Amino acid sequence: MNKRKLLAITGVLVMILSGCANTSDVPASAEATTNASSAAAATAATASEAATEASSASVKGNSSAASDSSDAASKVLDEAIAGKIPVHVKEESGKESTYYIPDLPHDKTDALSYYEAGERIDLDNDGEKELVIEGPYGGIYVDARGQEVYELARGDGTALQLYHADYNGKTYICHVDNSHGGREIFKMDQFNGKGDIVESTELVAEFWDTGYFDESADCHFGKEKISTDRYLELRKEIFDY
Repeated sequence: MNKRKLLAITGVLVMILSGCANTSDVPASAEATTNASSAAAATAATASEAATEASSASVKGNSSAASDSSDAASKVLDEAIAGKIPVHVKEESGKESTYYIPDLPHDKTDALSYYEAGERIDLDNDGEKELVIEGPYGGIYVDARGQEVYELARGDGTALQLYHADYNGKTYICHVDNSHGGREIFKMDQFNGKGDIVESTELVAEFWDTGYFDESADCHFGKEKISTDRYLELRKEIFDY
């Protein structure tokens, strides 16, 4: 073989060997690290997706349970409105009684003798809606608990007019006396869904000397003495009055 052919063959071999060397320039340890990182990232992504799905399922489950409970309470209230089950009354004295909603007075010609099933609102902060029975002095509020219905509150004369109001993220059942000289009293009770009062307070203005509200009125919110300006702010904020 002549010298020129040998050099050509040698050049080809050098190119081939050089190419092989280039393909192996990346160390094995670096390649392993890259593969491990990719696997870890894939595992983390899978775990994140699983956590998201579990959280979503939990939210859906809680929402479904709350919806089922609300639907069940609504059906019990429907039965009470239809007169199929009674409304239970537990008085502060301990006396207990019952009545049927259709048996309440329904004389449309007499404002003090007319009751009618009205809207439904969550009045006791349990996520379930209670029934407002429209009637004199604010009517009656009734609550479904299990398979029974209980009277939650009722209006009783001009000194105990029934209202409901939202304050600080909670709903309060209120009895209001704002039609007599010398005073305005807004009694606020927060219920817990079991018929128990868990918080009570009062917004009060007394003006016995003048007989009408002015800057000399003695005002309190709970046990705190407040200015007449603050009293008017709270009255507007809570009762829109």
